[in-house]
Amino acid sequence: MDATKIKNKLVEFLKQPFIYIIIICTIFQFKMYSTVRESLQVEDSKTYIGYALNTSILRGEVDENRTPVYPYFIKIVKKLCGEENLANNVANAQKILFIAIVILFYLCVNSLTKNKIIISLATLIFGISPSIILWNVSILTEAISIAEMVILALLTIRYLKKPSYILSGSIGIMILAMIMTRPAFIYILPIYLLFWILKFFFDKEEKRKVIVGIVSCMICICALLGYCTLMNNQYGKFSLTRISNLNNVLSVVKSGAYKKSSNEQMVKVIDEEYSQNKNIWEINDVLNEKFTEEELKELTKTTLKTPEHLKFLVKKTIYVGTLNIGINYIDRSGLAEDGSFYKLSYKNIEEVILPVNFAILYAILACSIIYLIFNLFKSKKIDWIVAFFTILISANILTLIVGAPEEEQRLFAASIPLVILYIAYIAEKIIEKRKKE
Repeated sequence: MDATKIKNKLVEFLKQPFIYIIIICTIFQFKMYSTVRESLQVEDSKTYIGYALNTSILRGEVDENRTPVYPYFIKIVKKLCGEENLANNVANAQKILFIAIVILFYLCVNSLTKNKIIISLATLIFGISPSIILWNVSILTEAISIAEMVILALLTIRYLKKPSYILSGSIGIMILAMIMTRPAFIYILPIYLLFWILKFFFDKEEKRKVIVGIVSCMICICALLGYCTLMNNQYGKFSLTRISNLNNVLSVVKSGAYKKSSNEQMVKVIDEEYSQNKNIWEINDVLNEKFTEEELKELTKTTLKTPEHLKFLVKKTIYVGTLNIGINYIDRSGLAEDGSFYKLSYKNIEEVILPVNFAILYAILACSIIYLIFNLFKSKKIDWIVAFFTILISANILTLIVGAPEEEQRLFAASIPLVILYIAYIAEKIIEKRKKE
């Protein structure tokens, strides 16, 4: 290749808006990082670091509270950079990883639309959104979860556009990694099993590729069952962690549904702790001291389906609807060195960049469900792209409302990329329709 061709290719490369978007996002990110702590640790962070330093699944060891992917990410950073300043090194690794994820996000949008303005805006919003970026300084699973969701979206969108064996097989592996990062992602597995089954019947020309996808999901299930067996052998619990019942206890206590329990002693203890103005976490600590795990399971079993708890979930759904999808508890976690995070105005920036609250999202998803049903009856086909976004986003909302006592926005962080992608896709379809008119 002569010098002229190299020069022409370089000029062509530099004409791509993608390059400048990545540069702008990177500059914005590191400017933002310079205004906050190098790394942020909360109580959960200590458990991930403790797992990374003391536990090895390769020796058949599992942790009662944490699945292994994020601790092993920490282990890799420790191996490369040493144990000194480990939290800061993990945060720096997450910051570098996020630059790569912005590129993958760009590829996602580019697979959905060829409108350069939409591609540029969507990538820019993702790359400079404080509620996405600031997770990179936190020693929590959010940074990795966001990255994994972008990768899953890219694999799925690419498969829907151009099916292949590699893509269908990779999806199951990605789902396993996600669940082993955050067990709450378990809802993704049945969704994809249903996806492959529907694909098998609706798109018969893809049968072999679909079978590969089903097999990859079955491998995922086998791996999860194996992990649960290790948990059962070490802790007597056939589950991924003990967190799910913890969340149920917190939800029952917070809703007041515990009053319907037949365990009068437990009800009395909770009432006494509430009278001392203790929060639900402090009350849970007292319950764990005074009652057995079986008694706590019985509490949740007998109260989760009571009218009181159902009313609590309805009120919670309405309350969540008032929240912005991207302004989370990290606002009040003392990110700034002097603890005065709000003066940094990232909350205001987020409301401008991503002015979407959950109520708007409820409406979008409701319209999407109506469209999917109408389109299915009309054309006897499924709009797979719309179904992908609608079901995954809806499932996450349902999970955070039903399965989490609080920190709803934190639990939705991994789905923010899906929301941005879906809005970009809807915008592209609206523009296309107007052009035809």
